[in-house]
Amino acid sequence: MVRIKLAFLLVLALLCCLVFLRPNAVFSQNDDASPAQRTTLLNHNPRIDNWNEAIVSFRIERLYNRVQGPHDEWDLLYGGLSYNGSRDWLKVNCENNSWSRIRDLGERDWSDDIQIPVLNILPCLNEQCGRVHIPPPKSGNKIEDENLNPHIAKAQVGHMYVVHRFREKRRPDERVFQNRSDYYTLIRIEELKPNESCTISWKRVATPDQ
Repeated sequence: MVRIKLAFLLVLALLCCLVFLRPNAVFSQNDDASPAQRTTLLNHNPRIDNWNEAIVSFRIERLYNRVQGPHDEWDLLYGGLSYNGSRDWLKVNCENNSWSRIRDLGERDWSDDIQIPVLNILPCLNEQCGRVHIPPPKSGNKIEDENLNPHIAKAQVGHMYVVHRFREKRRPDERVFQNRSDYYTLIRIEELKPNESCTISWKRVATPDQ
């Protein structure tokens, strides 16, 4: 009986060691676990004022506290742009001291080995970054080209996107920024009803090494 108790204690001690030696659980760049969240966005239409149904925030405090933040506290907008007969566009927040970016990684799945690229923040620190630049017809460029509009992407089913959300806040009478939002999120489009709705799955991921 004593031997059985000793054996049990040894096994329990070994399990405890394995738990404490295990690295902190964080979303790594190659995490193939199921995404944390799934949401359906409606295509933004100013005429019916569906703004709140067209945006999503990836902020952790919004996720757990379910607090409705200020109007500009959003990360991704579906719609709000019509080009060549399509309104299926994704746009990241580039308003009010925000310089976010998005990149289309192509057709990918959550089980794939995904390397998160570094997306440097937009350089337009003293001007509005949210303007969409329309390429001249003879330029051969596409509106979603990253060197032209790094803050938008074409919404396509099965494609994955990485978003680098970056924003700094300061009071009007202060020159030094007091608060910063700086994080990466991986997104996959699961369903798409053209010009109507877009269902995405998403999760926050670790910031890639520079």
